[in-house]
Amino acid sequence: MLLKTLTFLLGIILFLHLRVEMHLYVLLILLTVALCFIKINIMRLMIVFLLGLIWANLNIVQIETHLIPAQLQNTALIVQGKISSLVKSSGELHSFYIEANTAQLQGKLKLSAYHLTLPLQAGQTWQLVVKLKRPWGFANPGGFYYQDYLWMQHVIATGYVVDSAQNHLLKPAAWSFLTVRAWLAQQIDRYGGENRRFIQALAVGDRDEFTEQDWRVLQQTGTNHLVAISGLHIGLMAGLVFFCAQFLWRRSRVLCLLMPASIVGAFVAMMIACFYSGLAGFSLPTQRAVIMLVVFMMSVMLKRSLASWHAFSLALLLVLLLNPLSVLDSGFWLSFAAVAALIVGCHRRTQSFVNRWLLPQCIVILGVAPWTIFYFHQFSLISPLANLITIPMVGFVIVPLCLVSCLCFCLHVTSVAILLLKLAEQSVDVVWWILRELSHWSFANVMIGYFPLWKLLLASVVIVVLLSQLRWLCKLLSLLLLPFLCLKPANVPLGDFQLTLLDVGQGLASVVETAHHVLVFDTGPKFSDEFNAGSAVVVPFLQSHGMNTVDKLVVSHGDNDHIGGAAAILNMLTVLSLSTSVPQRFQQASYCLAGQRWQWDGVNFEFLYPDKLHLGLDNNSSCVLKVSNMFHSALLTGDIEKSAEDYLVAHQRVQLKSSILIAPHHGSKTSSSELFLEVVQPRYVFFPVGYLNRFHFPNAVVVRRYQQLQVNALATDRCGAISVLVGAGQSLAPVCYRQELPFYLHY
Repeated sequence: MLLKTLTFLLGIILFLHLRVEMHLYVLLILLTVALCFIKINIMRLMIVFLLGLIWANLNIVQIETHLIPAQLQNTALIVQGKISSLVKSSGELHSFYIEANTAQLQGKLKLSAYHLTLPLQAGQTWQLVVKLKRPWGFANPGGFYYQDYLWMQHVIATGYVVDSAQNHLLKPAAWSFLTVRAWLAQQIDRYGGENRRFIQALAVGDRDEFTEQDWRVLQQTGTNHLVAISGLHIGLMAGLVFFCAQFLWRRSRVLCLLMPASIVGAFVAMMIACFYSGLAGFSLPTQRAVIMLVVFMMSVMLKRSLASWHAFSLALLLVLLLNPLSVLDSGFWLSFAAVAALIVGCHRRTQSFVNRWLLPQCIVILGVAPWTIFYFHQFSLISPLANLITIPMVGFVIVPLCLVSCLCFCLHVTSVAILLLKLAEQSVDVVWWILRELSHWSFANVMIGYFPLWKLLLASVVIVVLLSQLRWLCKLLSLLLLPFLCLKPANVPLGDFQLTLLDVGQGLASVVETAHHVLVFDTGPKFSDEFNAGSAVVVPFLQSHGMNTVDKLVVSHGDNDHIGGAAAILNMLTVLSLSTSVPQRFQQASYCLAGQRWQWDGVNFEFLYPDKLHLGLDNNSSCVLKVSNMFHSALLTGDIEKSAEDYLVAHQRVQLKSSILIAPHHGSKTSSSELFLEVVQPRYVFFPVGYLNRFHFPNAVVVRRYQQLQVNALATDRCGAISVLVGAGQSLAPVCYRQELPFYLHY
């Protein structure tokens, strides 16, 4: 069964990574042909593989048919639907999911409400005026694919609520798991203390109040999973309830005669697992955990001996049937890798402390290590110690206290609930103090960087061999494969440079790499206190390329869409020097003044603008940087407008000519003047713009201006990150990163 399940999984993975769609009728024809040879063993696997392709296809088609039509994007629509999530608030911003049920749209929408006083609550049914667009996200190497996340959640559109008199409540919230979650979150917020955000995360799965510093501590110690209701929490709680229920049931001879204690324990454990999953909003991680638990507990209730790999295969198959797009989630691979590692590694039967507690933790950490590095480009060296100390506290003390406190709130035993809540918070204080202290250790976290798929597979094979019962000779031989994990991609050749314009929405962030140096020009916007392009896009991109040091950071000017991610980059990476037109915004920075030049690895860098007379002019003080080698050059212009362009034409005419131009001011009509373009004579122009941005950049007049000059234009809203290797004697061939993504993300 394991082989067939893995083959089914492989079919799903392949389809979800195709760059060109394979139509359903083609797959059905192939399946029909394969069924003609079903008696051949290898063809049975082929049939299972085709079924995986077909199942993924059907799910993609089902979502695509409900996507908002392209012509309705960015237009005011009236939708009616039920709020299907907690309403998350951050200042004057409120975000929530709603199940739309109108003639035009039927499906899940992700909405935001800015500066509105609507009394939005979970479970209510509303009529709202909204502006929507299709699920969209940044597309950058090494970054998080938000678009994939939206598809996994079956979101058909995202958007915001428009202030209108037509917005009104249609139906108040009725009792449901969702309304109970919302009410419990309010009680925790009302009676909780300074660390109530941890209680909300562990009780109802609400982690919105976590700060960037909180996540950094968790990341440094490898304990992010502690604040996410997942298999660990549900498994520990179910196990605790299973043994407690058995113990109590066995106290009565009469009850044992009515029903075996093991069946009662399994049933109660499943009920608690489902209840806890409901409190977490039946998120994908909790769904996986409950499915795994139900498979194992049903074998207990049915008194069937279910082999570990059979149970694993059945749980995996059920998860894939429920939502095949869950394979796009890192948590899917981390959870199943952890279980697989335990099955392979825990073959010792002695019940010593080491084999019961320490060994399983070490096996899990080792088993998920390649996947952690693959997805997050880093690994915590103190993770084993941090988890050894904190997992028992969280699993056997804090989570039970949280759940019993919630139960007491539901039973209106408020005084007991508050007491338990305070005890849970005191326990959190201890755990958090330990994690903060461990995170300060200099060797706490190691940045791995470049770790492609082939390294993941190689590392996984080595770990499976080491954990298995194979002979020691095989294990020693597998270690000989480890040096291959140290291989790195070749550096940019001397004299060449790689320019990457990152996709940060309506903003600018670009990276220039030479053989041994890296420059970051602008850092993208800051969207909120918890989310900015620096930590979400620029840093992951650099880390995925094995770079933890920035030789020079250039911030062209002080607008948020250019400077917003700078603080995160300075905090997370080593920045050797910083040049900007607004040095007063930083602790240590120098002006980027015309005439400053340097050379790295045979590549020339020169600031062409501003001079001392053109500072303090906002957009028209933007740093303008030219990067060139013997054959081509690139001009990075920030947000300069026509007046600055005219000055450059008058004073830097010879230096302006460039093969590649990052469009000034995102292609606004106040920039890219005809005279400026005639002097620059670019072959390519890259527009850093957001998808369906409210400014309608690039402006149509400007686009036509480039077309008339026969300049090849690319934009980040459609391309995602745009990368080009500017090599000695090579023709320029920019690459759109989004075109390398699966077909369903192209639109």
